[in-house]
Amino acid sequence: MLFACGGDAPKQSLQGDAPVKRNEFMQAFPNIKLPYILQDTSMARRMDTLTIGYKAFIQFVPDSVAQALGYTANGKWSVHPLGRIEKGKETYLLGVAKQGDKKLTAFILYFNEQQKFADWQQLLDNTGKDGYKQSLTVNKEPTFTQVREKKISSSETAFTRNSFAVLTQNGFSLIMQETNEDKARAATIVNPIDTLPQTYSLSGDYTKEGKFLLSLRDGANENDYRLFYYFEKNADCKGEIKGNIKLVSPKKAVYQKSGDPCVIEFSFAGSEVKVKEQGNCGNYRGIKCQINDTYRKKKSSVGNKGNSGSTRKKS
Repeated sequence: MLFACGGDAPKQSLQGDAPVKRNEFMQAFPNIKLPYILQDTSMARRMDTLTIGYKAFIQFVPDSVAQALGYTANGKWSVHPLGRIEKGKETYLLGVAKQGDKKLTAFILYFNEQQKFADWQQLLDNTGKDGYKQSLTVNKEPTFTQVREKKISSSETAFTRNSFAVLTQNGFSLIMQETNEDKARAATIVNPIDTLPQTYSLSGDYTKEGKFLLSLRDGANENDYRLFYYFEKNADCKGEIKGNIKLVSPKKAVYQKSGDPCVIEFSFAGSEVKVKEQGNCGNYRGIKCQINDTYRKKKSSVGNKGNSGSTRKKS
């Protein structure tokens, strides 16, 4: 496998307040050859010396992404390129957000065929939480595989592998998950939008007894919410949906993507939301069930500022 980046990124600073051209922003990320490997311990060494400041970053990426990657108005924060992957008219930008002097977080940005920002994923960090080592591999598709590993005995290593890929121009989907972790860890629903801001009135996590999680986070504006919805009633009725919902009235929102027959209506009343399938969502669930449930909003233990740390046990 290849570890080195190909191509030279421009070395001028993108830290100021002056507008940055799209081409300047994209070319700041050097072209990389696939397959590609990155480890949590090598991020500082591998990231480019060029610095992209907050003002330049949010010209092309929503402010909510910068906040989820640790930006604060009074803090020390910057982005450093790792590389660029081009597939047809689509572009993937791999970078590292630096928070303070030491904390590093690797991420991937996805720009669709219209070269509009569509989605992103956090990939690695260097915090070393729980004694796990983290790594990333990117194949030629490209599929992005996160690996978390921890030695638990001389002969056994606990691991979890999550693979993400873009299946539609709306963004990433979790396409594979492997783990040999204990039952408690394997029973946890991993919420990929958990750390995004939740300052809008309907943002938060909605649950019910069993293997269910409906998570809403702030979108582009107060009529737009990012959605992660996991449900598992039984072996024949389970699924996962990720995307955006739009408010069509103060208490009603709709999930609908162009070219997708799946339409879901969300009706909010107090702390509850009723979720009802209106179109054919068979691609996201088992053939023996329909989406028709009511969920109650959880109280946040850290306020309504995002980064709530909410993972949900699959009881």
